[in-house]
Amino acid sequence: MITSKKEILPEYLFLVIERGLPKFVHKYLTTINLQIDTLNNFEIEYHESVEEQRKIVEMQRKVQEAIEAEEREIEKLKAIKSFYMKNLFVEQRK
Repeated sequence: MITSKKEILPEYLFLVIERGLPKFVHKYLTTINLQIDTLNNFEIEYHESVEEQRKIVEMQRKVQEAIEAEEREIEKLKAIKSFYMKNLFVEQRK
């Protein structure tokens, strides 16, 4: 259970957990399974200011949108390249 005396935005909490979980799992995973009692040791550091949390969430959202736009552009360029590679020697075959 996550407990806090301060307000934490759910989106911000997700980002903080996502960032801290790999290190935690690496430290505490001793077998194939992570023991439920071990989760009591999972601590996170977070910004107490809700305004700072909002800014971080918004910045992360913008970065993710930029990454997704770049990935779409790469896929378009791959399709164009594939088209040109398939049609490169079409004129010579006729």
